[in-house]
Amino acid sequence: EVDDDHTYILATDADMDFEDDAVLELLHMCNSDHRLGGACGRTHPMGKNCSSIVWHQIFEYAKDFWMIKNAQNVIGSVMCAPGCFSLYRVSAI
Repeated sequence: EVDDDHTYILATDADMDFEDDAVLELLHMCNSDHRLGGACGRTHPMGKNCSSIVWHQIFEYAKDFWMIKNAQNVIGSVMCAPGCFSLYRVSAI
């Protein structure tokens, strides 16, 4: 039998590169507050060269994920977790 409250789904993009500690931080956050249905990491676009596409991604991430998500977190409700690096509690889905 699966304990849905302590079972999680990690969603990442195929081209995502992350450290093990990043997943452990998300798990710690969810385990310390059982009201959380999910948590997301702060991602940073990287490229071999700083093309205009990479700079556009950096701007979009700064606006959408770093500023808006932080503001939503302050009011207590993040509307949407980014699919590129998020952890979801199975019981919340």
